[in-house]
Amino acid sequence: RSREDVARIATFNIKIFGETKMGKSDVVSELVNITLRYDMVVVQEIKDLDQTVPYDFLDAINNESNESYAMALSERSGQQEDDQGGQEQYAIYYRTSRFELDSAWLHNDSELDEFQREPFISNFKLLSKNGTVIEDLTFITVHTKPAYAVNETASLHNVVETFKENSTESDIILLGDFNADCSYA
Repeated sequence: RSREDVARIATFNIKIFGETKMGKSDVVSELVNITLRYDMVVVQEIKDLDQTVPYDFLDAINNESNESYAMALSERSGQQEDDQGGQEQYAIYYRTSRFELDSAWLHNDSELDEFQREPFISNFKLLSKNGTVIEDLTFITVHTKPAYAVNETASLHNVVETFKENSTESDIILLGDFNADCSYA
């Protein structure tokens, strides 16, 4: 592949990303600088009941960038009653010159209830420098609960299989905070 056909993608758990963190200009500046290194950054652990932080962060990115960024924002995860203590949102910040969003939604976890925070599924088109579609990509991001990291990570197989049953062909990329380190896994 040509270098221009490659997109730089990162996943980032910005721990307890809410109004307090967004209110620290030095922290926001560093987060923006990190984001601008990539064509797409998938963020976990947005904890802002007012849901203004994701939009304020998008504004901060666009204020520092020479290119336009957009955002795909999930509903609050933790939809089942037993999961509501872990509610948070996912956001995907992406360069509009490199990606085009088709659709995005939280995985319906009501039947099996395998996740505290349902995975966020998003379909994008990867664009070449001249705007033609290179590839269709599906991103499945999750922030697993540390105590259940092994089971939740294993359950991603079911999410992928459910997605594949109900969709067209697309390359699938799993990303997020799997909590698959230290004593968690």
